[in-house]
Amino acid sequence: MTELKHYNYTHFPFLNYSLDDFQIQFTATVPTAIRRIETRKINGDFSAHAVTVMNNQVPCGFFILDFGSDKYELTTEKNSVLLRSFSINPKFQGNGIGKNTINLLSDFIRKYFPETKLVVLAVNERNVAAISLYEKTGFKFDEKTREGASGMQRIMFKNV
Repeated sequence: MTELKHYNYTHFPFLNYSLDDFQIQFTATVPTAIRRIETRKINGDFSAHAVTVMNNQVPCGFFILDFGSDKYELTTEKNSVLLRSFSINPKFQGNGIGKNTINLLSDFIRKYFPETKLVVLAVNERNVAAISLYEKTGFKFDEKTREGASGMQRIMFKNV
C-alpha cells in the first residue's frame, strides 16, 4: 500500500538511492534535495516541504512541495505549489508506486495545505515516462514550455 508521509530523518537511509544516468538528468537525488531544503531553512526560508513515499511502510520515494517564489516561474496562481525532485527508488519502479503517489497527492495537499488550489511542475520533454505518468494522473499541459538545465520543459498543472 502506498502512503505519503512528511519526511523524517529516519527515512533517509532508505532514500539514499542512486538514479541511473537517464533519470539523474531530470531530478535531484534525495540527498541533494534535502541539502537544498536545509540550506533554505538556515536562511530563514521554510516554504519547502519534503514528503516521503511509503510502500508497505517502507520509504521508497521522495518529492518536495515547494510553496516558495520559484513556483511563480510556472504560474501566477498565489495558492499553488511546485512539485519538484520527485523520484521513486529504482528497486521499486514499475510497480505503480509513482502513479499511486500522484493519485494521493491532492488528498495529501488538501489535508496539510488546505489553502492550495493548484499543483504545478516542469518536466523535461525527453522524459516521456514522466510525462505519461503525469497525464494519466490528471495533469494538464497548456502548451507552455521553458528552457531547463537539461533541455526544454513542459509546464504542467493539476487542480487540487
